[in-house]
Formats: sequence, C-alpha cells, structure tokens
Amino acid sequence: MRTKRIAPLLVLVMVAAACGSDSGGVGTADTTIDVGDPSASTTTAVASPTTVEPSPSSPTTTEVPVVATADPQLTPIPAAELAGEDFDIGPLEGTEVGVRSVRFDDTLNARLMPGSDQPVVVELDPTDSGLLMTGRKRLLPRSSWWELDLGANGFVWASSAFLAPMAATRDDTAWVIERLDGEIPFATELDDLGQTVAAVYADFDGAEPSIVVVVEGSVGDLGEITIDVSNYPDDALAGDRLVIFAAPGEGGFGLKSVEATALCRRGLTEEGELCV
Repeated sequence: MRTKRIAPLLVLVMVAAACGSDSGGVGTADTTIDVGDPSASTTTAVASPTTVEPSPSSPTTTEVPVVATADPQLTPIPAAELAGEDFDIGPLEGTEVGVRSVRFDDTLNARLMPGSDQPVVVELDPTDSGLLMTGRKRLLPRSSWWELDLGANGFVWASSAFLAPMAATRDDTAWVIERLDGEIPFATELDDLGQTVAAVYADFDGAEPSIVVVVEGSVGDLGEITIDVSNYPDDALAGDRLVIFAAPGEGGFGLKSVEATALCRRGLTEEGELCV
C-alpha cells in the first residue's frame, strides 16, 4: 500500500477564478456522497468536485480553504467523540478492503474522524489495497464511513463510497466479446476501447452507472488501462474493476483480454471468490 503523509497545516489559498471550471480535484474524493438508506441495493453516483482554473481574461479572486491535516492517531478515538451513529452494514473486523472509483489523478482522503470536514491524515492512491477494517462504521446524514487500521499511519476514517472488499480476479474476455455480438472490439484510441468494454458492464437498469479510469492507459507490447465500473443495483456487488489489455495494430487497438475483479459492498465468501 502506498500512502502520502500530510504534514500538519491550516492555510488559506488565493486562486484566480475562471469563467469556466474544470471538474476533479486531488484529495477530494469524499465530499459528495449521498448514501441514503445504507441497506438499499443501490447507491447514488458520485459527482466530481469543482476546482478553479486561472483565466487570462476578467479574473476574480476567490478564497479556497485548505482542510487542516493531522498526525496519525495510534489508538482508536472513542465512539462518543465521533459524528453520526454506529451501523452494522459493511465489512467485518479484519477484512481487507481496497480503494475504488477514484480517478488516476486523484486521491482518497483518509481522515482523523468520520466526516469530510475532518483533518486529513493520509491520502490513499486509487489502487491502494490491503487496507485493514477495524469493524467500526459510522452513518452520517449524507455519507457513511469505515474505520481503517493503517499501522504506522494509525487509525483513520474514509468514505465507504470509495472502499470495497475485492473478490478473486476472473477472465471475462469471452463474456465481453459475446456481449458485443461476437465481435472483437477495436478503437483508434486505447481510452476509447476501454470505454467500449466498460459500457458492457454499465448496461443495467435501476441506477446510474459510474465509470472511472483508475489507472491511466499506457502502451508497451500491449496497451493497458484500468477502469472501475460501479453503482450496480445489487445489494452485494458494488461493481467491477476491469484491467483491459489491447493489442496495438494498424490504426488503433484491438481487445486482447479483460481481467475483472468484483468490488463488494459488504464482504466475501470464505474462499474470497464471491461477494456476500
């Protein structure tokens, strides 16, 4: 697991606001979750936060507060000091979870206590895994949070919308091609091929799918891109992580293989192959 330690600070940054704005923002993937009833079989798609870009014309000055950061908390904070209330839905103590549905150029804030207004202890990368659940979970009015034991980085809380137990990886290549009427997909750009494959998994009713590139596309002997498709209308399965391999050819990329890993809502079977 790779994490970024944050030195303690509390500052106010001045930036120039543009006429338009660009979605996404590093370290902010925990601020716009609406989970509603935690027992429901669907979750609400997460909107990217907005950052401000400088504009060469008609700039205005906007104050953007930077959230305070904290040193590691080496003992769990008592429940009486935490926001929200306890709830039982989610992974049990000792379950390993990984970060999910966070863009490759973003990070997930792991905070001192539950709540997006709490100080940040570490930033977790989009593919960090092996994060140990303590079993404590808190429900806030518009979000739910899981406590993690990060060892030297202490006990932290992160939004459950961006965490999942991960099942065994399977080869979905034949299934994807079958869903595409037996045709091996081809695209001029690797990103476009990835979106074509992701769309196969996002073809469901009952919820708005979330498609997030968590590892940017790269090309060597093969092209490779990793995409999380989530928000499945299922009470056990949140989504799938897709590692998509492509064969470079004249004019673009043809699908080589798809390795899929289930992203679970609550936990895994003893064998670790299925979500429960």
